[in-house]
Amino acid sequence: MSKLIIVESPYAGRGADQAECAYDIALNARYAQRALFDALAHGYAPFASHLLYTQVLDDTVASEREWGINAGLALAERADETWVYVDRGISQGMTYGIKHAQECGRVIQYRTFKSASPEHRSLSVPCEKPDNPHREEVLAILDTIKFREEE
Repeated sequence: MSKLIIVESPYAGRGADQAECAYDIALNARYAQRALFDALAHGYAPFASHLLYTQVLDDTVASEREWGINAGLALAERADETWVYVDRGISQGMTYGIKHAQECGRVIQYRTFKSASPEHRSLSVPCEKPDNPHREEVLAILDTIKFREEE
């Protein structure tokens, strides 16, 4: 049986206006699809809750975002590893997933497509954990999100 891999990659868009945010979300969704392909190509069973649940929930509505996060965490508890794809940065949601993986004692791999050899450009390679320039901001936000176990 394949290992279950939780895929962490950015989803929410950044930009000065709605069009820029929508474009960024589209890029992030395509990047997440590439990450899913990557884990499949490595022989694993990946899951990216941010791609699935945002199809039926509104990520900009706090209560719906929380439902999606908690549903993703419920499945993540059964996962073997978490793969964090870092080429587009580490978002607040990714930081939340990383923290949960640490608390569960799950193996965490940081991965990048940038260092892949030319003959394997579509596949990622492990990398070092990058510095997060928004660490303090992310930690403050994490304190405001309810963990499913806290309810």
